[in-house]
Amino acid sequence: MGLSWGPLVLHLATVPINAQTITCPDWSLLMISSGTPNLSRPARNKNPGNLRAPSLAVAQRLYGKESVVGLDDSGHVQFADWPAGVAAVRQDVRVKVSGRSATKLPANPSIKAFSRVYAEDPQHATKLAALLSVSSTSRIGIDVQEEAFLRALIRLEGGLDTWVAVAPLLAGEIV
Repeated sequence: MGLSWGPLVLHLATVPINAQTITCPDWSLLMISSGTPNLSRPARNKNPGNLRAPSLAVAQRLYGKESVVGLDDSGHVQFADWPAGVAAVRQDVRVKVSGRSATKLPANPSIKAFSRVYAEDPQHATKLAALLSVSSTSRIGIDVQEEAFLRALIRLEGGLDTWVAVAPLLAGEIV
C-alpha cells in the first residue's frame, strides 16, 4: 500500500503492537542519512533501543563488527542499518530476560526490574507498562510476551521517527 506525492512514494506498513494493529508510514528510505539533525538520537544512530556501550570495541564485540559503525558523543551505539539495530536490541532484551546478563536480572524480570537496569528515566517502567496495558510488576515472558515487550520498548525508546522506520521490519520480520 502506498501514497504518492509526485516523485515521493510513502509506503504504509500495518504492524501489530499489544493486540492492536496500527498503520504507519515507512520513512526508512528517507532516514538513510545518520547525520540528519532533526531526527531523534535513536533514528540518527539507527539504534531503536537507544543502546549504549562503554567503548566501540565493546559494542562491536556485543553486536558485531559489521553491524556497529561507531558511538555518538554520549556513548550510544551507531548501527550500519536498521536491521542491525533491531537485531541488537532484540538480542539485548533476550539476554536480559533469560537471566544471563551481567545486570544480574532474574529470568523473566518484571517490567519495573528491567527498566531499573535499562533506563535512566524513573518513569520508564510506568510508560512501558502503559504502552502494553499491563502493570509494571508484570513479568516479561510470562505475563507479557517477549516480542510485544520488544515492540513497546522500541516505541518508547526510539520515538515516533524510529518506530515508523523499524515497524515495517518488525511486520515482515526481516531481522
